[in-house]
Amino acid sequence: MCGIVGIFNFDPQRPVDGELLRAMNAAITHRGPDEDGFYLNGPLGMANRRLSIIGLKDGRQPITNEDRTVWTVFNGEIYNYPDLRRELTDRGHTFRTSTDTEVLVHLYEEHGEDFVRELNGMFAIALWDDRRRRLLIYRDRLGEKPLYYVRTGGRLLFASEIKALLRDPAVDRTVDLAALYDYLSFQYNPRRETIFRGVARLKPGTMLAVFCVVRPTTKLLFETLRMSTLARSDALMVAIPAGVLATTLATLLVLAVRRALDGRASSRLVPSRATGTS
Repeated sequence: MCGIVGIFNFDPQRPVDGELLRAMNAAITHRGPDEDGFYLNGPLGMANRRLSIIGLKDGRQPITNEDRTVWTVFNGEIYNYPDLRRELTDRGHTFRTSTDTEVLVHLYEEHGEDFVRELNGMFAIALWDDRRRRLLIYRDRLGEKPLYYVRTGGRLLFASEIKALLRDPAVDRTVDLAALYDYLSFQYNPRRETIFRGVARLKPGTMLAVFCVVRPTTKLLFETLRMSTLARSDALMVAIPAGVLATTLATLLVLAVRRALDGRASSRLVPSRATGTS
């Protein structure tokens, strides 16, 4: 279990508040007791609390690419990172660490903002492209890793937990009674909003793109993937013979188990320890 936080000022001439960033990161120390890391660049600040799992000695975040133009903080685990690392190395990328986080910056160099389509894993990612001066925030397909954000005072704040956002006095703490009712009724809030007005959670499988002096936009990243792997209607399901569906399911299960076993074999070569949750 790790955690990420960040601040992005829409005015490119307004430097990020480093003290606020540190306070936000301190609020999630329990998510990553091993170490912290910070990246400040003009209007942007990102930070991470890390529980060392992969790359115990060299995996401190933020992680950057070779020419230090792409930076990332990351919460989660990329299961297919050994394969991705080999592919990227064959394409000429240089790795400085043994952590799965580093594949993110190199994948971005290869595939642009849709690089997450290559990932098999659970993640909340914040990635800064210094050349384009844009911030990209991602959440995995099923929303296993939490990510919340708020826009206030001419800036966007994001974090793995709401308590980090509340370190900014400008964040509206007014309780959304409808959202609170949903949470107390279902032990879960099925809506996009949280119990605090103005604080939102990033939807699963979504990218939040932020630019200077431009309103943040969201994009459903995995729509194509979902539509290509899941039936669009009951009629389509009926059109597929049951035998074909059974064979396809069996094949997918075999591939999933094989990938899991391959991952365990690879992990023996990398110092690691038991993982946490969320």
